[in-house]
This record gives sequence, structure tokens and C-alpha cells, in this order.
Amino acid sequence: MLKATILIKKNIDISRFPKLIAFIKRQNDGYKPKKSKLLTREEMDRFLKEAPNDKYLLSK
Repeated sequence: MLKATILIKKNIDISRFPKLIAFIKRQNDGYKPKKSKLLTREEMDRFLKEAPNDKYLLSK
């Protein structure tokens, strides 16, 4: 994805730079993306019932 983004935005093919590819792969070691928090069914129901309409009507 990074390679495609750089190619589109800057028109640079980074596959010609093997040291750069190796550096990027080393930087990625140990990376764990955060999981997004999800609302439970009860939290959703409570939001729909208790949230003020004047502020959250478009979200409901």
C-alpha cells in the first residue's frame, strides 16, 4: 500500500531502492494495530433513548 501511494502521489517507484524497502520492513517489526472499541447492544439502545435530539438527531 505504501509503495502504491508513493507511486501515485510522487511518481516515484520505490522498488528501485532496496535499502529503503529493507528499512521500512525493519520499522514494521513488532507493530500491532489498535483495535477499535465497539459499542455493545445495550450502549446503543441507551444512546438512542437518552441522547438529546437537538444535538444527535442526525446520528440517530
